[in-house]
Amino acid sequence: MTAEAGLSGNRALNKLAYGLGNSTDIGAVAIDDRIPIYDTSAALVGFTTSAAVQTVPPVTLTATGAITAAAHANRPLLMGASGAALTFTLPAATGSGNHYLFIVSVVNTSNYLIKASAGTMLFKGMIIGQSVTDSATDAPRTWVPGATDDTITLNGTTTGGTAIGNHIEFIDCGATLWMIRGFVTQSGAEATMFSDTVA
Repeated sequence: MTAEAGLSGNRALNKLAYGLGNSTDIGAVAIDDRIPIYDTSAALVGFTTSAAVQTVPPVTLTATGAITAAAHANRPLLMGASGAALTFTLPAATGSGNHYLFIVSVVNTSNYLIKASAGTMLFKGMIIGQSVTDSATDAPRTWVPGATDDTITLNGTTTGGTAIGNHIEFIDCGATLWMIRGFVTQSGAEATMFSDTVA
């Protein structure tokens, strides 16, 4: 598909310039809006009027690898393998505002590891953990990373990830800074999922 002449990648500007559908309310998505299409290298390849492209499908992660803005930012990332440990390495934090939402879609007791790309890329925020084996009255725990922590391990038991739907979100909030939040269930003697493992 080739780009239409004169259109920008900004939907609001397109509405103003070309009087597209719903032009009296440029904040609302209309079925006949011209929506930019990008390839995996973030290059503009064209425009479409299909409402279907407004949805962002999830990506299923079944192998160790690097997480990239082009392929993974701002969409659900389903951790979907069992048996072998998988490590996902985040891109460098630069303040882009990108979100990376990791969701357990298959419980893996061999570990899901999510790591920063360098030891200077630190995690700040918290994860709420709830025991699935203690008393029903056991209060949730709040897990906070240490000053130099750059790794999260969900081992499917004590450090979380015991159930489908456990999730952790990483937000690129600044140079070397990942803000995190999430909810996990834990079993056995609950332990922190945070550690400092990246050089």
